Amino acid sequence: MVQVPAGHAHEAHEAHEAQAILIVEDDAEVRDMLKLLLDSRGYRTFAASDGVQALAIAAEHGVSLDLIVADYNLPGSNGLEIAGKIEDASARKIPVIMLTGDISAATLLEIANKGHVHLYKPADARTLVHHIAGMLAANRRETGAPTVFIADDDQEIREAMRDMLEMHGYRTEIFASGSSFWDAYSPGWRGVCLSMRECPALGGLS
Repeated sequence: MVQVPAGHAHEAHEAHEAQAILIVEDDAEVRDMLKLLLDSRGYRTFAASDGVQALAIAAEHGVSLDLIVADYNLPGSNGLEIAGKIEDASARKIPVIMLTGDISAATLLEIANKGHVHLYKPADARTLVHHIAGMLAANRRETGAPTVFIADDDQEIREAMRDMLEMHGYRTEIFASGSSFWDAYSPGWRGVCLSMRECPALGGLS
């Protein structure tokens, strides 16, 4: 289960809209709650019930996956094995949060040695979201990966541009306006910004 405090299930945060998270959880109720929580925070989520589905999603979207939230006890391969296979296929390090019930000290050590974050079930929603935000920020600083920032007030256009660029291997982040991009901007960001010249509030030329 995921413990979601009242009033927090529908807080949207568009700044995270393009950051993609893969959820791997065989319990349908928990999986749906995780997806609802992370969707409400503005993340772009993909959900799988087992390793087969997870690897199929990674094969299609691996280049754009920013983080994995996985249950350890899954049918077939466990969460650690699945995360490792996805990282190998993507040829890059992907931050991982491993959710578990009661497990052995040896398994806890294995999770720690992989550099993954471990949380016991039921995971508190605030704690989970806090870890996700921190891990994504740290990963961006470490990789310094160039990103295409898309600022456009037309949701259909910006999402179409995002999908096209990610199909060609680019990392993207999308914003509903030039001002929302500027509010989120940090001097350490590397990449290129694509913006409508006449975007509301703050146009592309500005």
